[in-house]
Amino acid sequence: MKNTIYKFLIILLIGFTANLAKAQVNAQFLGRYSIGTYNSNGGVAEISAYDPSTKRMYVVNGPDTSFRIVDLANPANPVLISTISVKPYGIDVTSIATNKKGVVAIAVID
Repeated sequence: MKNTIYKFLIILLIGFTANLAKAQVNAQFLGRYSIGTYNSNGGVAEISAYDPSTKRMYVVNGPDTSFRIVDLANPANPVLISTISVKPYGIDVTSIATNKKGVVAIAVID
């Protein structure tokens, strides 16, 4: 009985995977935003979050321990709204997230 269930799950998984392989993504370039800072070991603008209700992107800037708020109402022309430093709270920003109510949360190493 156990083997029958496992075989069924494997067949189901293979069928699901085959259907995923048929799916196609048609991506197209809309725009670009650069924080203007570069770091040889990475850690620059690698973490971002998007709030569709405000059309804003929140981007972590590792080198200066801040995050940026960027208006993406026109994706072809992103506009910096504000830069917020988190240096008073710690030495590095490790994560950023937003929810549908416009609340932004960040994780900072102290």
